[in-house]
Amino acid sequence: MRTILRRSPLATLAIPLALVAFPLPTSAQDPIDIEFDDQALGAAAANAYEHLATSLIEMRAAEDALVAVILTHYKDMAIASMRAGEMTKAAMAISFIANEGDKKVQAVRQRLEKAGHHHHHHADAETEEDYIFVDGKEKKDLLSVAGKVGKAKADEATGLIFMLETLFKNVMKPE
Repeated sequence: MRTILRRSPLATLAIPLALVAFPLPTSAQDPIDIEFDDQALGAAAANAYEHLATSLIEMRAAEDALVAVILTHYKDMAIASMRAGEMTKAAMAISFIANEGDKKVQAVRQRLEKAGHHHHHHADAETEEDYIFVDGKEKKDLLSVAGKVGKAKADEATGLIFMLETLFKNVMKPE
């Protein structure tokens, strides 16, 4: 059985009665009595907005740097794997470059996009995918190299490493 608590009529009137019995200071009740320093407020707002803009720009640069480190790690992993004759592992690392991340990195990117963060340098019209470094053509080229590496024998690694390094330099080239 559920108990319903009811307020007494006196409890319902307690807050309004307290406000009448103990009124707030006049300046808090009457907005006309409050004086604003429009210039100081405007300067403070502009200053705060300037700090926000600087932070956003710095975070964007930090994201660029982080993605560059991630992609470089995948490239290094692919090259080390090819030199070790682990062509399948190398092909997977190259596909991570093409997609700007593995599943864990892509999950973070999707979370950011859902939150409204769209910091991308390249938008692919065909796939409607957005990337910071890799454009649509480069993604196709990287996936093509990944396919070749996955089918290659260990003694073909040198030419494929050169191909990957050349393509990677293009991907990382500043706009």
